[in-house]
Amino acid sequence: MSELNILIELLSIVDEEKLDCEIAEDLAEKIAWDQLNEINNVYSNLFHYWHDEDIRFKDLEYSNMQNSELKKLIKYLKNGEFEKANSISFLGASNS
Repeated sequence: MSELNILIELLSIVDEEKLDCEIAEDLAEKIAWDQLNEINNVYSNLFHYWHDEDIRFKDLEYSNMQNSELKKLIKYLKNGEFEKANSISFLGASNS
């Protein structure tokens, strides 16, 4: 399984709310990101998603935005739309 497929699978499990973000972050760190140069921003942008888990529990609007962005990210990665994937920051809704 490629590193990209591993990432997509991990994010899909998180999206299904079957995995705590702290555990997901630990697993994401084991991915060989050096093999994923085309999505070089995704690793650092995911930091915001992992660390905002507590905010999502308190703020439904923020939670909806971030979870919508996660779904977009998964879709872009699956479709090979890496430029769009790199634009997902989780700090606000992306234009795409």
